[in-house]
Amino acid sequence: MKYLKLLISAIFAGLMLCIGCSVFIGAVAFDARFIGSFFFSVALILILLTGTALYTGKIGYVFENKPSFILDLLIIWIGNLIGATGSGYLLRLTRSANPTGAFYQAGLALSEARLNDSYLSLFVLAIFCGMLVFIAVEGYKKFESPFVKIIVVFFAIGSFVASGFEHVVADMFFYAFANAWATDFWKVLLSLLVMTAGNSIGSIFVWAAFKFIRGKKVTSSGREA
Repeated sequence: MKYLKLLISAIFAGLMLCIGCSVFIGAVAFDARFIGSFFFSVALILILLTGTALYTGKIGYVFENKPSFILDLLIIWIGNLIGATGSGYLLRLTRSANPTGAFYQAGLALSEARLNDSYLSLFVLAIFCGMLVFIAVEGYKKFESPFVKIIVVFFAIGSFVASGFEHVVADMFFYAFANAWATDFWKVLLSLLVMTAGNSIGSIFVWAAFKFIRGKKVTSSGREA
C-alpha cells in the first residue's frame, strides 16, 4: 500500500508539471519565453503545496534516508514518467496539438532541441537544473514565511528554465507532446536517463555543499557526524 500511494503521488506530480510545461510552451509560442520561464514555477509550487512526489525534489536527500529510499526514488521516477508522459499525450487530443498551430510548433521545437543535442550537453545542463531545484525545495522547507517560500521557488525555478537547463520530468512531457517516443524511442529513453543522472548529481552536490557550509561533516554513508 505504501508504494502504491507513492506511485499515485508521483503520477500526480507529473500531471502538475504539465501545467508549468504548458504555460511555458504557450509563452514560447508568443515570443514571451522569459515570462513563461518564471511562470513555469507554478508547477513546483503546486507540488510542494500538495506534498506530491517529484523525483528532482527528492533525490537531493538520498543520503539522509535509509538505503530503501532508493526503491522509493525508482517508484517516484516511474510515477513521474507516467504522469508527465500521460498528460503530454492527453494534450495531443486537444486543439493544442493542431499541427499548424503556434502552440504545437513551439512544443515540437522544444522536443527537437533536446533530441538534437549531445548527451554531454544534456548532462551538464541537467546538473545545473538539479542544483537550482534543490535550492528551491530546500528554501521552501527552511524558510518560515509563506511569502519567502514562494519567492525562493519562483526565482530558482524561473532561473533554470530561463537558462535552458534540463529538467528530466519536464522533458518527459515535451517528448510525449511531440510524440517523440514513437519516432525516437531509444534516443528519448537514453536522453532521459542522462538527464536523470545530471539532475541527481546537481541536487546531491548542493546538498553536500550546504552540509559543509553549515559546519556539519558528511560521512561516506551520507550521515552527519
